[in-house]
Amino acid sequence: MKSLGNGAFGNCKHVTELEVHCSYFSSFENAFTNVDVDAFSIYASNEVLSSWSQYSAQPITEPEPQKDQTLLLAVELGLIIMFVGIFVISLYRKMRSGI
Repeated sequence: MKSLGNGAFGNCKHVTELEVHCSYFSSFENAFTNVDVDAFSIYASNEVLSSWSQYSAQPITEPEPQKDQTLLLAVELGLIIMFVGIFVISLYRKMRSGI
């Protein structure tokens, strides 16, 4: 992105954060008429972070990926069922053979 139209986000007073992936451009402030851009939290990708330094931009950090426990739980449950089944069959065979 190289520019935004004047007032493109004018009066958008509920904006609290911006995530940017482009270098700072001069029409940025004009796009946010009647909005305090200094109150924003601006997060920038590492490639453009330095160009947003006048706004104390912070680097974008990716959230820690969440591991899906569904497969692990399914395998654990399957193993429990299998071992209980083996135990029951073994007990049944022992009882039938009279040992």
